[in-house]
Amino acid sequence: MATTAEAIDALTELLAAVGADILPIVDDVDGAAEETKYIKITNLFGALAVDLTFTASGAGLPHAEIYAASVSDTITITLAGKANKVQVTSFDANGLSNNMTPDHAQDHITVVKAGIYLCVVSLHIETEGAGGADTFGFSIYKNDGGVEFPNVHAHRLMAGGGGDVGSVGISGLIDLAVDDTIELWCWNENSADDVVIDDVALSLIQIGGT
Repeated sequence: MATTAEAIDALTELLAAVGADILPIVDDVDGAAEETKYIKITNLFGALAVDLTFTASGAGLPHAEIYAASVSDTITITLAGKANKVQVTSFDANGLSNNMTPDHAQDHITVVKAGIYLCVVSLHIETEGAGGADTFGFSIYKNDGGVEFPNVHAHRLMAGGGGDVGSVGISGLIDLAVDDTIELWCWNENSADDVVIDDVALSLIQIGGT
């Protein structure tokens, strides 16, 4: 079993590795310094402010968002079915970000650091006046619609005739590589009726390494 001094030495090395400031305090009895029995730790929280859990490039927790508010943007559907999905291109602003690249002009977020990410999507949608009752699908894809993340997926049945409004919320964990682009795509299960995007937000935050 390790002695007190050995345990303190091991802890000191660990804390020094993360940049904490350590001051050894010796037990001084009758003027004779004995072995170190205590250590004073300062700047620990400052030292841990950098990213020590996730690997690869950059410091700090990667996150990013693109969004649009009250845009009433019509997404044109040409044919029914998921095979005829179209990208949601309603985004008009970049949100907060660190160590990721949000790009509302391209309607996607680019990954800088590989890892496991929490993806969250929120939508407020409306139907057009000429449309019938339709089920609209929404899903997260990467790299220009090349690969779907089926766990980040939702459907919403909307009444026809225009004026129907609804909210859609989607979330899930996805494994991403450097330079992946993350997009939101949609389709109409039943017809070629269009859908109106009023508000939309796409957010990503890293929660683990890969």
